[in-house]
Amino acid sequence: MFFRSPLLLALGTATLSAHDIASELTPMIVSGKAEFMLGGADTASKGQTSREELLERPWLRKGELLESVPGVIIT
Repeated sequence: MFFRSPLLLALGTATLSAHDIASELTPMIVSGKAEFMLGGADTASKGQTSREELLERPWLRKGELLESVPGVIIT
């Protein structure tokens, strides 16, 4: 009986949280490149990043912007 009590407690908690009221989320538009590079790219650095993609990208530090360029690793 000692081992069953944590299991029963966990099941009771799971059913309580499963009945929360659902809220409606606002729609979100996600866009990205649709290049199929599988098998076509010889290296991980093959590819390109356009000016528009760099301007649309949010960044917190300067190196993060350059990390969007294929093959570039900023430490």
